[in-house]
Amino acid sequence: MTDKNKANGENNNKKNGGLPVVIGAAAAFVILVIILALVLSKCGKTNDPAATNQLTAADTGSQGAETEAPGTSSGEQSGDPVHVHAFGEWTVLSEPACLTAGERERVCASCGEKQTEELPPLGHDGHNNECVRCGKKANVGDFKLSTDKENPDAYMIDNCYAAEEDVLIPDVYEGKPVVRVRYQSFSNTEVKYVSIPDSVETVESWALAYMPNLELVRIGKNVGSLDPTFRFWTDSLRWLYVEPGNERYHSYCSCIIETATKTLISGCGGSVLPDDGSVTVIANASLSNVRNLERLNIPDSVTAIAEYSMNNCYGLLSLEIPDSVTEIGQYAFDACKGLQSLRLPAGLTEMGLGWFRGCVSLSAVVLPEGVTDTGVSCFEDCESLKTVTLPEKLQRIGNYTFKNCTSLEEIKLPQSLTKLGDAFAGCTGLKKLVIPDGVDAPGVSVISHCTELKEIVLPKDMAGIPYHFFGECSSLETVVIPPKVTQIEYNAFKNCTSLKSVVFPSSLKFIQNDIFVNCPALETVYYEGSEADWAKISINSSNETLNKAKIVYNYKG
Repeated sequence: MTDKNKANGENNNKKNGGLPVVIGAAAAFVILVIILALVLSKCGKTNDPAATNQLTAADTGSQGAETEAPGTSSGEQSGDPVHVHAFGEWTVLSEPACLTAGERERVCASCGEKQTEELPPLGHDGHNNECVRCGKKANVGDFKLSTDKENPDAYMIDNCYAAEEDVLIPDVYEGKPVVRVRYQSFSNTEVKYVSIPDSVETVESWALAYMPNLELVRIGKNVGSLDPTFRFWTDSLRWLYVEPGNERYHSYCSCIIETATKTLISGCGGSVLPDDGSVTVIANASLSNVRNLERLNIPDSVTAIAEYSMNNCYGLLSLEIPDSVTEIGQYAFDACKGLQSLRLPAGLTEMGLGWFRGCVSLSAVVLPEGVTDTGVSCFEDCESLKTVTLPEKLQRIGNYTFKNCTSLEEIKLPQSLTKLGDAFAGCTGLKKLVIPDGVDAPGVSVISHCTELKEIVLPKDMAGIPYHFFGECSSLETVVIPPKVTQIEYNAFKNCTSLKSVVFPSSLKFIQNDIFVNCPALETVYYEGSEADWAKISINSSNETLNKAKIVYNYKG
């Protein structure tokens, strides 16, 4: 027994009235194990905002029903059990006001971890042109009002001329209610806060879209028609709030949700999607152009992400699309320039049009096992894309799927592939490409402008070389044309400035004009047929470079 163990034993013997040393050592060991287990069960403090389940002020009434949030223990990486926070009810530290955010906190009963959340401002609650909360008055003179186009006994907002930061839309004018906010009626550069009163029933398209400094929008409880293009062209918007009692819409953490259809209508940089099942659809362009959105946790209740839903979200750094999503619309994440990591649903079978086009920071992509079709332009202009893992069941790579992916150096195409469009045009970093034999007719521009391409293997059943097929492949030095090719179209090797040799099959019947335009390095053409067979090939007269090359007949490889 070591000195340390002896000392522990002696101490335990003293505490237990002189028990034998061996028993004391065993007791000390048991106590040590218990203490260690208790320590490991405690969770470390986390400041990750993604772990914070934020709520709007409208949700503060259900504090006690808050779901426990998982913590991160020091033993998590070693495989030990992860502690789950036992959070108590929320305590409001400061109440939100019309233009000022509040704050609340809750405490984990077992580890003392504190979690704080911001309570968004409420906006003005205007009645008779005055906020009942703070006394702010609507300045009717800042607005152009006219008789509502559908209700002669009501008015609508045609334009707002306000120069102040805080705008309360009037709810009554000349004794009649204001029920509509017209198309593009706001375009004020100074405005930060807009409160739509309860009298308003309809907000038309782009009504508040063009205000670069806008931070808060409050929507009254009687708004029953928000145009599908209720969007904002600003990086400043932080809060979207629907007054409780609205029968069609509600808000959750700066998300506007159509309650019955469980559809996210609009969001902003501060939006956090609820994980309680109240959102199943992310609507068309609902987060489009929200450039200050850095992360978005999509809950597994979501099944559909509509077209253009998050395009131009420049600040979005990572994206994990849950397996529950079965439908993604075209250009859904187009031009998310900051996107660096991507996880796609495991059950995905087809990619869509332009999904991640222009995601210039994306460096690696793994397509799920069940994907059979990449769609069109899915990763076009992803200039940082270096690594692509394609599934073994993939059958089609559509046009422009990887066009202008300039960092892509090599990609393994699966043997299952049968259709290959103009997929790799402009991939200036691509050095090698092997096209499987199952592809009988690759796209016309499948490899055009691949200036670093040094090795290309074509499918054996390919019947013709299309126009400009090898165009601008300036690093190619040799090419073997497949054994069933009968025709080579004009400009097929245009500007292949390093090309030294080509192998032509005996099946060749027709060579169009100028197939070797600007191929100054061409020295030798190897022909698998005889000299007599060569004489039978119809060769267009405008082929000076071919005519100057050395022809080697009966080539066997």
